[in-house]
Amino acid sequence: MEVNKLKEKLHSLIESSSDDTLEYMYFLLEETGYTDEFKAVLDQEYDAYHEDKTGNTREELDGMINNILNK
Repeated sequence: MEVNKLKEKLHSLIESSSDDTLEYMYFLLEETGYTDEFKAVLDQEYDAYHEDKTGNTREELDGMINNILNK
């Protein structure tokens, strides 16, 4: 993916996320590393947000992230 597009996606996610979600995402990136699976979840959330201005709840995101980390 083009670096500028990736930066745009991350900035959008940061701006639309709650404080708790940001802290959790930061923890995951620091503690577990940035995996292709985690990137795919972020891409899906970004696309969903821009398609209909909705996204998953915190609980849904937590479940998806836990599924990825526990594989």
